[in-house]
Amino acid sequence: MKKNLKKHLTIIGIVFAVVMLLALLDIQGSKMWKDVDGVEWGESYSRGEESYMTLYWVFAYALAVVITLVSFIYRRDGSEAIAILTTFWIFISTGLEDIFFYVFKGLPLWGEKMGWLGSNKLVSIFSNMMGYEVITGTTLVISVGIGFVLVTLINYLLYNFNTR
Repeated sequence: MKKNLKKHLTIIGIVFAVVMLLALLDIQGSKMWKDVDGVEWGESYSRGEESYMTLYWVFAYALAVVITLVSFIYRRDGSEAIAILTTFWIFISTGLEDIFFYVFKGLPLWGEKMGWLGSNKLVSIFSNMMGYEVITGTTLVISVGIGFVLVTLINYLLYNFNTR
């Protein structure tokens, strides 16, 4: 049984690392836009943002699906596959990649208003529930905290389901 619990904890760690990688890729993307225009969020970014973000998120979710499929093919464990996909989705949807982006880039997190994150529906819902119209660093961190609670709960349930 302990081996199975360790497996689910390893899943959380691996997905956490993949989200960190995505933040680093996002930072590299912002550097690319700066190389094109001389500023990170210039005219070229305005024109190419939709295509760039589609490419970025298709890659991110494809990576999660590939990791899940490889895991399932080799381990034949449906609970592990569900854990990988749900952990990834929760971490992304609650803003973990955004926190890594800020931290790795050395940007201030606390006290900042982050209106550009408004397209993240789940973080926006959490921010609105806390009485904020715009996502802030504080609401983003709280959202990620809620995400960690959900990930822990889901992995706990999957662990218990798998050990019956």
